[in-house]
Amino acid sequence: MNKEKLNELRSKISIPLVQAMKLLKQHDENVEQCIQAFHDENIKKICEETGCDLSIIFEYYHDVAYEYNVGKVITKVEALIHRPIKLTIEENPLYVDKVGFFIWAEDENLDRIQSTMNRTYFIPRYDFEYVVDIFASVFPIFNPMRKYLETSFDECSDNYFDHAVITEIISKIKVLNVVTDEIGRFLTRLIYVLEEKNKIGRYLVVYGNQ
Repeated sequence: MNKEKLNELRSKISIPLVQAMKLLKQHDENVEQCIQAFHDENIKKICEETGCDLSIIFEYYHDVAYEYNVGKVITKVEALIHRPIKLTIEENPLYVDKVGFFIWAEDENLDRIQSTMNRTYFIPRYDFEYVVDIFASVFPIFNPMRKYLETSFDECSDNYFDHAVITEIISKIKVLNVVTDEIGRFLTRLIYVLEEKNKIGRYLVVYGNQ
C-alpha cells in the first residue's frame, strides 16, 4: 500500500490506521473518494440513530465545533429534537418555564416519533384558553394509553387524539372569531403544528402540566 496516500488520508481526516488502510483498499487508493465515503458513513449512522432531517445533520456535522464527531453530533441533534418550542401570542422567550400544554406525535405503539418534524411545542395556559373549549368538545374519546374511554379533557395529564379527531379540531379552530392579528397568527401556527403532527404520527398527544 502506498504510504504517501495513507499519510495524506490520515492528515485530512482523523481516523485509525486500520480504518485508513481499509478505506484506501476499498477505493483504489483514491484519497478524495475515501474522505467522501468516510463522511457518508458517518452521516448514515447519525440518520439511523436520530431519524433527523439531513439538513439539520449537515449543519452540525460540518461545523468545526463538532469536528465530524458522530457522537457529538448525535447528542446535539437529539437535544435539538427534544427541546420544546414555545407557541404563544407573545414574542417567544428563550425558555419554557410556565404552566401550560405540551404537544407531540406518537406512533401506533405509543412511542414518540424521533424526527425534527416532531419537535415538542409548548403552549402557555393563558394562550391555550383560546382553544381549550375546542379540544374539550371532542370528548368522550378513547385513550389508547389507559385503554378506556375518557369523558373529558384532562388539563393535568395526557390526552390522545387520532387523525379524525385532530381534523375535526382543526376545522373548528379555522372558524373561530379572531379579534386581533396576534391571535390570528397564533391560531395559524397552531393549525400548522396540528397538521404537521397529524401527518407523521398515529396519535397527537396534548399533555397538561397544571
